[in-house]
Amino acid sequence: MPTRVFINIIQARSLPVMDRATGLCDAYVKPVLKGVNFEPKETQISRKTLNPVWNEQFKCDVTDDCLLQDEPLQFRLFDYDVLSADDIIGTVYVHCNSLYEAGELLPAGGGGQKDKARRRQIQGWFPVYDTMRGICGELQLTIYIQHIMDFNPVEDSAVGVKVLSSSVPPENYFVSELFGLVDELLVEDDPEYNWQDSFRSSRSSNDARQLLFLVMDGKLRRQIGRKVTDSGGNALLAYQTHFDLEDNFIVARGIGTCVCLSPILPYTSAPGLPVPPETSAVARSY
Repeated sequence: MPTRVFINIIQARSLPVMDRATGLCDAYVKPVLKGVNFEPKETQISRKTLNPVWNEQFKCDVTDDCLLQDEPLQFRLFDYDVLSADDIIGTVYVHCNSLYEAGELLPAGGGGQKDKARRRQIQGWFPVYDTMRGICGELQLTIYIQHIMDFNPVEDSAVGVKVLSSSVPPENYFVSELFGLVDELLVEDDPEYNWQDSFRSSRSSNDARQLLFLVMDGKLRRQIGRKVTDSGGNALLAYQTHFDLEDNFIVARGIGTCVCLSPILPYTSAPGLPVPPETSAVARSY
């Protein structure tokens, strides 16, 4: 379904020294999503500080939500240079899968608009990572989405499917129907063995492989989530992902248990009848 993405790039902290003369850096952030243009394109330059503050708003329109479920949002931090090309500080990768998993499973009683809005956003501090230097500080972000239309012409997304690594249902939910195991397999060429390695830097090669891992993970969750939807379920329990390096290929495998989760409704007894004790954890786990 068409989706509008809103991003607030707030601030960063503990960035590395990029200018040896001043012992500081001139940082700015550029959000990136494959095939999508952001408005504006990048933040203002925060000069001469290792703890820059921007607090700037960005937005973009995505015609197919499958893109947001497959591709991670990238936030690339650069150090501005006057006489040479801007140096990369690091990148923050954020997957939006959780924004599509929420919404459908509300607390018993339905929840209000405030609960729905809270579950439709991602916020917090995220590590700035560079494949050559490791962690290079943190970036504070807020990301939330708005569905423009409740329509998906491709019908290949997995909106509303809750993917859980735990084998126990969430609090106030129980397994009303069990459908069995579902799995999915993806195979992609390993960029480490690509002919372009002869021409590109080690950082570019490492970045290409890291991004491929994230994209494969997103595709795996979406495709296995689609199988859950086709089976009549709304959640995946005990979900596991495994990556294998086989010759010149990267193999990703995902497996979990397809179930239908239903809320535990508040008990209302007839006048004069005793109220039964609260449902035990054992009963709730199944």
